[in-house]
Amino acid sequence: MTPNLIHTSFILQQLLTLFLAAVPGGRILTDAASSRWEVLKSDIGISAMHMQLMINDRVVMFDRTDFGKSKLALPNGKCRVDPKEKVLKIDCTAHSAEYDVVNNTIRPLMVLTDVWCSNGALAPDGRLIQTGGFNDGDHMVRVFRPCSGCDWEEIGSALARKRSGTTQANNLPFLVETYDPVIENNLYPFVLLNVDGHLFIFANNRSILFDYSKGVVVKTYPEMPDGHPRSYPSSGSAVLLPLKKLQGPTIEAEVLVCGGAPKGSYNSSKHGRFIEALNTCGRIKITDPSPEWIMETMPLARVMGDMLLLPNGDVLIINGGSAGTAGWEQCRNPVFNPVLYQPDNQIGSRFEVQNPSTIPRLYHSTAILLRDGRVLVGGSNPHKLYNFTGVLFPTELSLEAFSPCYLDPEYATLRPKIISPVSQAKLKALTLSLRLSLLFDFSLCSTSIVLSYFDYKTSSVSFPSGGVFCDDFVSSKYTCPDEIPKRIKNVMDDNGHRENGRHQPPQGQWFMQHQPSMRQIMAAMAERDAALQERNLAFTEKKAALAERDMAILQRNSAISERNSAIMARDNAIATLQYRKNSMTHPVKQEHHPHHQRPQRDETPYNSRAMQLTDALQIPTVPAETLKQTKEAKAVTPNKKPKKKPSKNSKRVKREEGGEDMGLKLAAFHGTTMPVPVCSCTGVLRPCYKWGNGGWQSSCCTTAMSMYPLPAVPHKRHARIGGRKMSGSAFGKLVSRLSAEGHDLANPIDLKNNWAKHGTNRYITIK
Repeated sequence: MTPNLIHTSFILQQLLTLFLAAVPGGRILTDAASSRWEVLKSDIGISAMHMQLMINDRVVMFDRTDFGKSKLALPNGKCRVDPKEKVLKIDCTAHSAEYDVVNNTIRPLMVLTDVWCSNGALAPDGRLIQTGGFNDGDHMVRVFRPCSGCDWEEIGSALARKRSGTTQANNLPFLVETYDPVIENNLYPFVLLNVDGHLFIFANNRSILFDYSKGVVVKTYPEMPDGHPRSYPSSGSAVLLPLKKLQGPTIEAEVLVCGGAPKGSYNSSKHGRFIEALNTCGRIKITDPSPEWIMETMPLARVMGDMLLLPNGDVLIINGGSAGTAGWEQCRNPVFNPVLYQPDNQIGSRFEVQNPSTIPRLYHSTAILLRDGRVLVGGSNPHKLYNFTGVLFPTELSLEAFSPCYLDPEYATLRPKIISPVSQAKLKALTLSLRLSLLFDFSLCSTSIVLSYFDYKTSSVSFPSGGVFCDDFVSSKYTCPDEIPKRIKNVMDDNGHRENGRHQPPQGQWFMQHQPSMRQIMAAMAERDAALQERNLAFTEKKAALAERDMAILQRNSAISERNSAIMARDNAIATLQYRKNSMTHPVKQEHHPHHQRPQRDETPYNSRAMQLTDALQIPTVPAETLKQTKEAKAVTPNKKPKKKPSKNSKRVKREEGGEDMGLKLAAFHGTTMPVPVCSCTGVLRPCYKWGNGGWQSSCCTTAMSMYPLPAVPHKRHARIGGRKMSGSAFGKLVSRLSAEGHDLANPIDLKNNWAKHGTNRYITIK
């Protein structure tokens, strides 16, 4: 077997995470409440169908070129011209991107051919090698180098045969035997590297151990007890559990397969009937001479889930749905809650439900582990094209980060920090030099170190997927077993340990700095608790001070309101005194009539400058005898004579007589001798405007509304909607009638119920 084919580069600063327990043989256990979600990017422009963490802490992701136009434009006016493309022959949008984890930024990348269903892995020098794909990309090899400004390089027709799917095998009878007619159920088989260098292959519900160098099946494993398929389209997921007991005579390797869909689910979902997914997991020791599947029940059913090894040795099951299968529009009921699987717990207590996300992640969603321990989650597009509206589950372009419970700030003091080497490095086996900083006595604890593969992810499949435990540190110096290179064949790079491009001799010691005792740790924690109490007390005092401030502001506002009321009362009193003074200076001459109730006035005086309450008009009243004589003169006699055409003199006489009878009707209004009439249609007395020859216009009402001031007319400067109107002659008649009824004309006349019934002019000009 050539080492480069399955090589994975380990990066100390980025790929090695340690988790320690504070009691002998124990592990840090936390509840789901401390796990949390964070939306990193609401829109990256593409749907992250494939993802790979690079050695420079960037993540390369891509979807497929035949989705149509993405929402991420190619830079500098670039366009992809592909006559063989099925959707767009000319496409100026990106279908690949580089995500900068540290800076949380996206850079568009350009792929030239369709990368859908391609496969990828990291080369020893950190390059991402991508092979195969769909349509014109099925014979391609693509290379992406982890450097600033680098883009995809494509080697045309580098593959002798087309490759579509994450794994390919020619003339392998096992894949023929596991094929279900029409449904298939054996695509995207799970392929994991065993400790003896052979390949564990799982397809449908069966598995084998395959010696690829000789092309023979070494071992056939039992069929999973429930008999249900776990491969695409009934997509479950699988993972190789971390290797342990590396110093023993044999190294055990266990595989965990979870989820999937019952038989017949694929055809049912094509007809709109979505069967509930499987809620079982199978665990098997693939190195055992007589292996058997141990079945366990998950708390949530799941299909199209992703499984990841976490740095503490636990398994995270994330994404997917709980009904249907993989395929276009063939899944329902997204599963928002991840589930934690703890391999070392007793059966029945291994699963733990985590806090949920709010974003559905179904077909073509992915999740990968970042170097800081977070899980990057993206993708989901159950449609043949980009589709953002009018569908049950739109194409998802967001990126999220899931932080497992071990990243809770409560455990920050228990996490060691790598202080050297600072740079990235490649390893030969597990011989390396590492310096750590801890906050407690290292010798008091049983410690485990997990080396995790940061693998390539797509379609619920990870290649490679695995990890190694280095257990039981009992002193400040420890040499990871030299037997590992002999037992784990061809896993590591055989070019020697390198740093900054120069060969370094292998070193096998872990150098630990002097650490404080447990008593010192407890004292530091007590000081921290005291500081937290002081902080909480300061917060409480701050809240009390803010409450007192708010009460003072309320009291101030109340005092200001009382002051304004006093000022208004003072102004009203001054206006009343002035009115009485002017009434005594200009008395109104009129006969005694029964008292009429004055209209209700608002406490707030209306513009005393515009309307003086003291301006009284001396208007003579018409004697009752005169009115009586006028009525008798107009009375019709029973014996009428034929009407004659009146002469000019008779018209003049009648006009003069009419002038005598109308009395006040012909009296001209003068602003200094009579109060301005008002209108109370809004409940408050509002002064009227002069209109025409002695007429008046309302300032607060029209035939359709009552408000003050009347609204402005759009596109007419200094203009408002005109109020209701009363002509000069009509006002004179009103004054005459009110005078005859004994109304006190020294008070403003309320015209509310005396306006004309017809409409108004369109607008008036405000002066």
